[in-house]
Amino acid sequence: MSRKYGFVLLLGLLVGPTSLNAQGANSDLRIIGLPVLAADGIKIGQVADLSKTTDGHIDRIRVLTGSVLGFGERVVEIPQPAFRIRDSNVLLSDFTAEMVAQLPSAENNGPASQER
Repeated sequence: MSRKYGFVLLLGLLVGPTSLNAQGANSDLRIIGLPVLAADGIKIGQVADLSKTTDGHIDRIRVLTGSVLGFGERVVEIPQPAFRIRDSNVLLSDFTAEMVAQLPSAENNGPASQER
């Protein structure tokens, strides 16, 4: 292996994989639209929005998912630590697809809906 490639490999090991939990507007845009997978591996929707704590950490995501009856779409909120952002997916470690279907819609609930 040449010195040039060895340096690039070493640099990659030191920097490590990029995390979508990095703060800032660009990271928010990269998270919005990501597919959301339930704990049972079923894709239940995609990230529609997110909210952050005062120190800039993501504390909840809003997921655009199918409606309970299967007609149209609705938004549900998933709080931390129930999700983690991994590569190009959001994984719900505590919610199966059936559990997500039972969550109330977030459109008219609480202060998060007033941010819209």
